[in-house]
Amino acid sequence: MSIDYQKFALPKPLPKKKTSKSCWKNAERRVAKIVGGQRVPMSGAIKTLERGDVWHKKLFIEVKLRARWSFHRIMEKAIEQANDTKPSKIPLLFTIEKGKRDRDFMVTMREEDFERLCREAGIPMGELKKLEG
Repeated sequence: MSIDYQKFALPKPLPKKKTSKSCWKNAERRVAKIVGGQRVPMSGAIKTLERGDVWHKKLFIEVKLRARWSFHRIMEKAIEQANDTKPSKIPLLFTIEKGKRDRDFMVTMREEDFERLCREAGIPMGELKKLEG
């Protein structure tokens, strides 16, 4: 008796759809506009240029674009819960990998909350029109 192993095989994964250059460049431009910075062209290609995807006087900014982030679902739940508090609180998501030190947490927040905190801290946002030397 022969067994047809093909019917037990996992289906081949679909090829990943590549993100177009214009898509991630636009994301970098949007972030630059939000923070009052300027997109750094070819930031990952030429090591002598300014590092980071967006130049800002006080912030080092990397922009990553993905079709879906799993921690966004967790953050959405935190936003719902924060909105239920009286008064409404700013939702933050702290993540850490097992085995990392306490100071290695990553913090995620909404754009509007980030802008509010920067305003309150005196970090200029959306004011820079050209790259300062």
